[in-house]
Amino acid sequence: MKENKKDRIIENPKFRVIFTWVFFIIGSLLVFLSFFLLFEFNIEKLTSKINNEPYLMVYVEFVGVGLIPLCFTIFHENDPFYYGVNFKKKALLQSLLFSLLLTTIFFIVGYLLQGTLMSDTRQSISAPFPLNIYYGIFGIFCWGPLEVFFFTWLIYETDLIYHSKNSLFSNGLMITTLLFGMAHVFTTGSIFNAVYTGSIFLILGIIFKYTRNSLGPMLAWTLINGQVWYIAQLLAWW
Repeated sequence: MKENKKDRIIENPKFRVIFTWVFFIIGSLLVFLSFFLLFEFNIEKLTSKINNEPYLMVYVEFVGVGLIPLCFTIFHENDPFYYGVNFKKKALLQSLLFSLLLTTIFFIVGYLLQGTLMSDTRQSISAPFPLNIYYGIFGIFCWGPLEVFFFTWLIYETDLIYHSKNSLFSNGLMITTLLFGMAHVFTTGSIFNAVYTGSIFLILGIIFKYTRNSLGPMLAWTLINGQVWYIAQLLAWW
């Protein structure tokens, strides 16, 4: 009886959505707390470590953003198909086509405005082998596909709350995009970044809703996310 009650709670989309957003904050704080414990609460040592090895921040991204949706999907056996992870030919081709069109426009505009496809003012990073391979691949996955999965997972689950999953501009899409954009105000400290990222994810969300496929948006975000290009430098040292 208790098990059934527990299952009902876990299956409740309202619980899942609220818990995921709350853990977005708590999970990130837990990772930072773990860092503090490792360095015996010495802020100078920790700051120096993060500055010298910025790829360590991938753990904050993985735990805060990806962990809970992945756990719900894998361990509670939710079908990834609902969140757009499917290989049906028509949906996949549509998703890739719209997503690559967005990517192409993004690169063209970026080149016309800046004279480069992707600019990043941060200094280059490196890591010894084989850590460069591990952090390079892990970082690309977390700041690329996993971030989009977090987004589409929340869209679908929020749509279940409002019974709006069949609507293109659904409550799930609009609420998730708004919260996702607002979250970037706190994580980046930039309103511009929040609006910029929120706008891109709104388009990616529309592609997901229209095609029922998130693989195209995952590819697009991986290609246009500056953080992915930054962390991918690690693989250049292979």
